[in-house]
Amino acid sequence: MKKLIMLIGVIVIVLTVLNGCGANTESTAQEVETLAQARQNFQTSIVDKKVDDYSVDTPPVGILETVRFTSPAGELDAYITPDPQDGRKHPAIIWIVGGWSNSISSTAWELAPMDNDQSARAFREAGIVTMYPSRRGGNENQLSKECWYGEIDDIVSAYDYLSNVSYVDPDRIYLGGHSTGGSQAILTAEYTDKFRAVFSFGPKGSVKDSDSSYFTFDTKNSQEIQLRSPLLWVSSITTPTYIFEGEAGNSNFVKKYVDEAKKAEKSDLLSGYVIKDADHFSTLAPLTPLVAQKILTDTDEQVNIAFSEIELANAMDEPKIITKDFFNEGNTYRISLSGDWANYDAGNPDNLFIISLDNRFYIDANSYPADTFENMDDFLNVFNDNTLEEGDDMISDIKDIHISTATAAKQLTWVYDTTDGTLGSCLTFIQTESAFYILSIGAYEDDYWEMEKELNAIPLTFEEVK
Repeated sequence: MKKLIMLIGVIVIVLTVLNGCGANTESTAQEVETLAQARQNFQTSIVDKKVDDYSVDTPPVGILETVRFTSPAGELDAYITPDPQDGRKHPAIIWIVGGWSNSISSTAWELAPMDNDQSARAFREAGIVTMYPSRRGGNENQLSKECWYGEIDDIVSAYDYLSNVSYVDPDRIYLGGHSTGGSQAILTAEYTDKFRAVFSFGPKGSVKDSDSSYFTFDTKNSQEIQLRSPLLWVSSITTPTYIFEGEAGNSNFVKKYVDEAKKAEKSDLLSGYVIKDADHFSTLAPLTPLVAQKILTDTDEQVNIAFSEIELANAMDEPKIITKDFFNEGNTYRISLSGDWANYDAGNPDNLFIISLDNRFYIDANSYPADTFENMDDFLNVFNDNTLEEGDDMISDIKDIHISTATAAKQLTWVYDTTDGTLGSCLTFIQTESAFYILSIGAYEDDYWEMEKELNAIPLTFEEVK
């Protein structure tokens, strides 16, 4: 009887051990498999087809151009920096915009508020060739979106295209993305070692951390979720990967990625940074210029990119100076202002209008609603007919500034008096040969601004209205 009890006990122990092994199948598989291996024989199941049924916006000439590249999803559209015609090979970056659209759009070039600029313009403005690829289900591609699965293949295909562009250095191609784009960037770093380095802003740990209403795949299959969960595959990373997120954003995931990297002995490849006094969006405009500078100086055989806390803090505190290519003759621009107005004594205009005519810039500081001037003909005719009068129903407080061609920066200040005779707002302008800078608006004395002083600027958004 004792032997029988002992035998039963042994059987129970063996079964317990076997069941324990079965319960850890997922973690065991990830210890022995890479993401690429796990994907190799897997076929995703799309149960709710979703596509973006709209065409590709035409980019501004000289800024970006539209190209097509081939992926397993077929022919896909992309924007790319045009050839600078300097005979050199340049570093390049593929940028994946956030959100659940797989399309490319005017987001790539439109000026946006400094607290949410997803254009990644800092890279192309620094001379880095920038490519924005659409992915399956985007811009009228008729395959369904796959929510972080097939899109990884499309990103790799974009790399293959970019590496064969004549003015791109194939050994210095980087990958970056924000939010859902940041999550896909990490999945790509775990899937392939083709990219020199990867920069992820605000990623999540898994697709399941997102709104399931966007999902197209079979959510009942746990493997579908696992293969869309970058946090599970940190051990597969072989490319230097940098994660950034604002403290008020998805910053809890940054620590999780760092912890997973430690467990997988990948801390030398994955770095995470939580940015104080920032959210999910406000890190983009200040930090992408810093990343761009790191890319430009990353010329050694091995990647030599690192970020210190001081560098990141200084980047977040940089004056937000908005530049615009010199206004073409006859164009009108509405400038919407945003930011913290608490420190300004003057009124708070919602919009400014700058009109360039006859080499002069005309400025209207009225607080018009954003949709007041749907048609700018009458507004322009006021100037063309020389009928500008103070107190006009549409236009008041108009001043003009004559800016001659300058080879060096020069400072010009525009001031107007308020109705009660006190100082109103002033704008500070600096013009170089190729750019027009608007540096600040606020209630300051005429001689407040000096070129050597630190210039603190309000975020501005330019919108061409004619």
